[in-house]
Amino acid sequence: MIEGKSSYMRVRPFYRLHKDALTLHHDIDGAQLTCKAGRCLPSHIRRQIDMIDLLGYFAALLGTVCWIPQLIKVWKTRQTKDLSLSTNLMLFTTMSLWLIYGIAISSPPLIAANVLSALFVGSIISAKLFFK
Repeated sequence: MIEGKSSYMRVRPFYRLHKDALTLHHDIDGAQLTCKAGRCLPSHIRRQIDMIDLLGYFAALLGTVCWIPQLIKVWKTRQTKDLSLSTNLMLFTTMSLWLIYGIAISSPPLIAANVLSALFVGSIISAKLFFK
């Protein structure tokens, strides 16, 4: 225990309107924590989350780019007999559901990846239906 200080920390919550969302801020013995959606995060953890977002963007980029070679091949050759329509429809449905989830949790990597991937797979499905 620090001399002259009580054994209890002084916690003083205050509210702030930020980007149209009410966030709760705590001032704990001079160190501020920000609480949003029920989570209190110190600044070093918020930086880690930013790094996790970068990882998410990288995964989204790779997951999206992987459809481009198939899309180019299908549209150049107009050959789709070896592609499974049911598999591509399930993939499209899965990507659409991930997109809805990404929108619900406000995740830019999920939203970006699944919008583009759904467009690419939708184009492959269109080719499968039109180039019989």
